[in-house]
Amino acid sequence: EAEQAYVRARALRDQIGKARQFFPVLYGLFLFHWVRGHLETARSGAEEMLSIATDAGDRALQLIAHFSLGGVLWHIGDNRASLDHLAKAHARYDEKLDASLASEYGQDFGVWTLSYLEHAQLSLGYPERGSRAIADALVLARRLNHPLSLCNALNFSSLSSIHRRDPQPVLKFTEEKLAIATEQGFPQYIALATMHRGWALAQLGGADEGIELGRQGIAMWRMLGAAVALPGILALHAESQLAGGQIRAALETTDEALIN
Repeated sequence: EAEQAYVRARALRDQIGKARQFFPVLYGLFLFHWVRGHLETARSGAEEMLSIATDAGDRALQLIAHFSLGGVLWHIGDNRASLDHLAKAHARYDEKLDASLASEYGQDFGVWTLSYLEHAQLSLGYPERGSRAIADALVLARRLNHPLSLCNALNFSSLSSIHRRDPQPVLKFTEEKLAIATEQGFPQYIALATMHRGWALAQLGGADEGIELGRQGIAMWRMLGAAVALPGILALHAESQLAGGQIRAALETTDEALIN
């Protein structure tokens, strides 16, 4: 239903008028394809947004477009191009001017840009820069007091600790994320918190509980219709299964991750 609504709105482009009015439609359609795992389609949408934002000479729209392209390029695996676009987005972000975008687009682009900067920098071998970026994202999200953006910063903080093979902080981040997501009704972050908590518990010796939480989180993620990052999610679940001695099940989960 969301896709149909955005496609219909896109068809009304000539009636919508200026780029500022039309941009949320483009971004919504981009986000739909991103979450569904249609990464090449999402990249094309981000490139279109960047072209429109550049032609319009609009700094805020350029911020959104560079973040969008940088984020989807990271998921595709083009880390250097991702870092370049995320750096450009970060350079364009102004907290005083852009915090209001969260009410229109649902998220603060400063927080999201810093979060993905952490991923790109860590992937390219700059862990210290990545640590600073995710710490800044969490500080900014708390200062803005925007629940969805805070959930995102906590989610990426969890992932940062997972990538560093440090399960203990994951429990702290997921506990706070799960509390906010439950109170606010953010099912995507409930699913992610459940999965990440499962991985952490499995690494700390609670394999049975961790494996079960992983199953629950993956089921919730799929029920939402989300496919982005599913291979990585399944890989984490396979690690939990390995921690519990379920070698055959871990191999099957890994095969599934490769297919996705």
